Amino acid sequence: MLVVIFGAGASYDSMPSTPPNLATSLYEQHRPPLANQLFDDRPIFTDAMDTFPWCKPIVPYLRPPATGNVEATLERLMGEAETYSERHRQLASIRFYLRQALTQCANGWQGLAHGITNYATLLDQIRHHTKASERVCFVTFNYDTLFDNALRSIGMRLDTMDDHVSDGCFTYVKIHGSVDWGRSIRTSLTTPFTASDSALISEVLSHAGNISLGDYERNGQLPIAKTAVAILFPAIAIPLERKLDFECPKAQLDALDHALVRATKLLIIGWRAADAPFTELLRERLTRSAVRAYVVAGNENEAREVVDRLNSNLNLKGVDHFPGNGFTEFVVQRAGEPFLTS
Repeated sequence: MLVVIFGAGASYDSMPSTPPNLATSLYEQHRPPLANQLFDDRPIFTDAMDTFPWCKPIVPYLRPPATGNVEATLERLMGEAETYSERHRQLASIRFYLRQALTQCANGWQGLAHGITNYATLLDQIRHHTKASERVCFVTFNYDTLFDNALRSIGMRLDTMDDHVSDGCFTYVKIHGSVDWGRSIRTSLTTPFTASDSALISEVLSHAGNISLGDYERNGQLPIAKTAVAILFPAIAIPLERKLDFECPKAQLDALDHALVRATKLLIIGWRAADAPFTELLRERLTRSAVRAYVVAGNENEAREVVDRLNSNLNLKGVDHFPGNGFTEFVVQRAGEPFLTS
């Protein structure tokens, strides 16, 4: 069984070519960010911060050069919430901020690419070079819907949470949540359901330290998602370095367990292998003796770093890497075909 793991680098390098008449400012504004770029001073991002101003006091900690590792900084801030209650509201507002900023960023990027993405091309290569009977499990750390769009383009339904695990060919696990997912808020709110979005958001954030959440639902409304009977809290994990930060329905996590136990090949694209909880999950579940991995990163040096981390933490039969630069070169050169057909 093939398991494909996408990190931030996959979405970052998901447009195979830059349209010749595209303004540089549009390209830079909408390009999906790497982790350390999540709080950049872009118009789309600062507009989202204006919508959720409670996050602003901690934004300077999350921008270079203040942070060399945004996950470690967020983990430290989360630890401070134990003695400083305002951190709960600030970090909850980060979830709303990420949801809005990354939705608008990815929508713009998808439009600029006109749907021509490396995700779609990789899917074509996988469908071409894997056996019809072989199931493939896709795991992404990204919140955006760029790969969702590629799956929909080949006919996979993603209307409900169950659709992620009920397709006959593919399983799709969004382990850190998604910009179009929410969880129903069970905590009683005094603000009328018909009040303004800003008033509802303000009260939701006031309960951030002890909010009770229900089931996952797909809903992409901005700036706050609502159903006929509930307000939804963004189902987006705060990116952390060491602590468990999965934000994913149990059915998807169970399907991932099932896939990893049966995995024979891992294709890793744009993931740094620095996420301790997921690395531990791989160590526990990859029980077959002949699991091989292939790594695609921004350049060969970064790929070698990922290979070293995998060799240090996992007992794999072999780990190879793409010697070129990034997702685009990998798919355009069809470099993964020998690995897919082996």
